[in-house]
Amino acid sequence: MLSFFSTAMDDPLSGAVEVVKDRLYYAPLQSVPSRNATATVTNTSTGQPESRPIHYFSIDSEFEYYNFYLDFGPFNLGHLYQFCRKLNEKLDDSRLSNHV
Repeated sequence: MLSFFSTAMDDPLSGAVEVVKDRLYYAPLQSVPSRNATATVTNTSTGQPESRPIHYFSIDSEFEYYNFYLDFGPFNLGHLYQFCRKLNEKLDDSRLSNHV
């Protein structure tokens, strides 16, 4: 069952959308998650479940939306580019390679 807001304490990825298998998830959250959250994922080489730390990040405080009239549309292409760079840096960071 998918929900749009993850509030389950026993499964931090409850309601998250998997973008890259066992690596990248999208989850709109209502509150700041705990720093020591872990998720159980299946190890692709052994097929066994394993617990991995979760790395959360948000762009809410980094990008400011400038509306065009009275709209509430998407960020501009510059913000999209900055987000893609940030996401790629996180995915390539060796310190986060064992995180979900």
